Amino acid sequence: MTSPNNPVVVGIDGSDTAINAARWAGAVAEKLGAPLHVLYALPVTGRNLTQTAAAITAAMMSYQKDSADLYLKAAADAVRSDRPELSVS
Repeated sequence: MTSPNNPVVVGIDGSDTAINAARWAGAVAEKLGAPLHVLYALPVTGRNLTQTAAAITAAMMSYQKDSADLYLKAAADAVRSDRPELSVS
């Protein structure tokens, strides 16, 4: 067994494939006796953007930030439905 200081970590992007990855990671975490941490991250936009590209990027990042909680909840709920005893954060 591992300690709670050694969680299994899975990254998601809101896709069905990511939900399946979270479920798979949940199975691994359960087998190891470890908690599962589900993460969502935004891409790096780079440097020297034009004003138009910067505005488009800002809008995309705002949408992704607003969607992140929904994506994280969907992935965590899917894992919890498969493994109700697993600690998922």
